[in-house]
Amino acid sequence: MSLYDTVRKGAATAYKVVDSMLLDAVYTSTGTAGYDPATGDVTNVGDQTFNIRVLREEYSDQQINGQNIRATDKRFSWSDVMYPGFEPKTDDYLVLTATGERWNVVRKMVDPVNAAWIVQARK
Repeated sequence: MSLYDTVRKGAATAYKVVDSMLLDAVYTSTGTAGYDPATGDVTNVGDQTFNIRVLREEYSDQQINGQNIRATDKRFSWSDVMYPGFEPKTDDYLVLTATGERWNVVRKMVDPVNAAWIVQARK
């Protein structure tokens, strides 16, 4: 196993350790259009939903600037290893199962070893 794989596996384990802090959510990936250059066909893929467990975090006062990051924004993250092949987009949204709160993705990031997705979301 490579160092890269070891670190990714460690990140997945870390999310399992903090399982009691994770929130159930339904993540909706909004539809996209695909283009096949060989045939010239454009295909539309409708919305897809995923049941995921996320870690919700607050932004610090130092990170909040009122424009890029607002005081009401939240940071949600999840292990990429637990949901392979799933990549968030800025038009996506998630709904927390317990509260029904909808959070719209305004920015996405991946950690340096591609082990976890981090999204900035706002209501």
